[in-house]
Amino acid sequence: MSSFCRIVTFATGLMALGSVRSAAQHPSPIHSGGWIISGSGAIGRSHQSDFDADMTHVDIRPSGLVFLNDHFALGASVPLSYTDGGGSLGHSFSYGLGPTARYYFIADTSRWLPFVGAAIEPQWLRVHREVTILTGGGAASNVSQNSNGRDLSYDASAGVTRLLADHVGLTGELYYTHTELTGDLANNQTLRSYDVGARFGLTVFVH
Repeated sequence: MSSFCRIVTFATGLMALGSVRSAAQHPSPIHSGGWIISGSGAIGRSHQSDFDADMTHVDIRPSGLVFLNDHFALGASVPLSYTDGGGSLGHSFSYGLGPTARYYFIADTSRWLPFVGAAIEPQWLRVHREVTILTGGGAASNVSQNSNGRDLSYDASAGVTRLLADHVGLTGELYYTHTELTGDLANNQTLRSYDVGARFGLTVFVH
């Protein structure tokens, strides 16, 4: 064998060894039987012109999913939210539990992991208000009011997870949510609303 052939053979062996080590050092976090533990959150503030009041919103959404194959994961999410409007708007708290699914398009060693997701989330709401009532004599009294409601949300999203380490990444996604509200808060009717936006969170892949 010539010296040139020996050099080529040696270089090819080094490249193959390097590829094996790279795959061993950075294995794909997406595989059948693995788990996703993730969470996203948001905080915002809005102004209600009809009541001349400011409202603060806090939302968190932890979830856990298991991969049924090398792309598709199924699990559950627990949406939690709190809104404080003060005065006649009061404050509200909601919680829910529902199935969620996520499909990753890439299952190799890439650091960018695009996906689409869907969730159905039944939620229960409770609102507490302090209402001021004026009597005939001009006196004012404060009355507490409690209302309950139930809503059902259908959520669809598309996003990407950027791995910061082998099993931890930052996730950003665009979402569309359709919500149907019933109960006291809806005057025993069904109120429908739509919401679009972006949310960000942390994703951990557990083997």
